[in-house]
Amino acid sequence: MNANFKLRILLVLVIVLLIDPSFSRGQTITLSTGQQIDALGVRREADIVLARVQVGSGSGEVGYHRNQIAKIAFPEPRGLKEASDLISQGQPEKALSEINQVVSYYEPFKDIPGAWWSQAALIKVAALGALL
Repeated sequence: MNANFKLRILLVLVIVLLIDPSFSRGQTITLSTGQQIDALGVRREADIVLARVQVGSGSGEVGYHRNQIAKIAFPEPRGLKEASDLISQGQPEKALSEINQVVSYYEPFKDIPGAWWSQAALIKVAALGALL
């Protein structure tokens, strides 16, 4: 990997950490074999889910093909409750801003059980409906 590519990956991770703090709380990947991998973070490139894992005193990435993954246990994103609360408080614009971040983060994982994309998408529809 060239230095430019590594820098871009680092910047993406920093941006994701700023956008969705649940990213930093870790995920547990359950493979179809039953093996569980504790990940510090995950990202997706096409059919490969890359898990950032602890390696000694540092970290590294391990890739798993989508077909190997039975489930990813993501922590519940704070944006789900915040957006729901904002809708109930009559602030759909703010709710939409909050939930769009969640929808964007989980969109690459929407076909994997455990992702919060479908719940976030429903809240987004509710926020859009409240704007009418």
